[in-house]
Amino acid sequence: MLFFNVFSRARILKSMRQLTKHNVSFPWTYIFNDQKRKKEVHSRYPDYVQEIETFSRLVRQSARIMFSLFLVTLVLGLLIQKVL
Repeated sequence: MLFFNVFSRARILKSMRQLTKHNVSFPWTYIFNDQKRKKEVHSRYPDYVQEIETFSRLVRQSARIMFSLFLVTLVLGLLIQKVL
């Protein structure tokens, strides 16, 4: 999990640097809300649509994978505790 965390953070930070370099900002809730992001953020920053979508995809993907890994670890821990 630590390796994945470091790897995904590096990718997300690289993408975030591109957005901050061009002063692209939007609320974090728009990362998870496709309709609002496409409606409001894309219209405000039409030149950076690809970068915005890449950043949002990486954050959502990282959150999903980390949540899944957490659940797997939790279930395995409970199974091991029950067996012992």
